[in-house]
Amino acid sequence: DSPFQPVCRETVELQACPLLYLPVCGTDGNTYTNECQLCVQKMKTRQDIRILKYGDC
Repeated sequence: DSPFQPVCRETVELQACPLLYLPVCGTDGNTYTNECQLCVQKMKTRQDIRILKYGDC
């Protein structure tokens, strides 16, 4: 499986993510609480962080 782009919406600009626990493993080796949290980190760091897999790293 190749890493795929997370779906980042406008809510990421507000850095307001739902409090859902749907962990995703980013290509940076970190586990994020959900896809939105990964998007926030991606925006903050300006790195191309993708979803490696669903679930913990």
